[in-house]
Amino acid sequence: MARNPFAPPGAEVADPVSQQLPVPPQVKLACQMIIATLVVGIITLFPGVREPAAGDAEVPFLFTLVLVVVFGGLTLLLASRILQGRNWARWAMLVYLGAGWALAGPSLADDFYLSPIAAIIDAISIPVEAVACWMLFTGAGAQWFAALAAGRTRNGR
Repeated sequence: MARNPFAPPGAEVADPVSQQLPVPPQVKLACQMIIATLVVGIITLFPGVREPAAGDAEVPFLFTLVLVVVFGGLTLLLASRILQGRNWARWAMLVYLGAGWALAGPSLADDFYLSPIAAIIDAISIPVEAVACWMLFTGAGAQWFAALAAGRTRNGR
């Protein structure tokens, strides 16, 4: 019988199994800390928790909802990419959170007067996020990302 050129190959065809390094507990904890500050920070958006400063207009609910979805989604996307070992996501998270700290920092003192609960949440969230970023860039986090980068370089990816 003649060989059918359209028949599947006799050998199993598949991509090579990559030796993916397990995510270190330090990186998992850092991402959990960042997501926890996101969830707790949403509390500050409920009516009556964060009072607008004198002369500031009330922010429409729909606008607030859109911002929560967009920036909350970005936070979750970056955290998931970090857990997948994407180094760019680690740097993007640092820049993203750093921008948030720069925006929240100057108004923190006024917030304690206007909205003490929101200010306390912000005052706790900022150092928690900073520690989480520190965990991503030092110790086991830094070693894991370096090992992943070395593996990608060897494999040509």
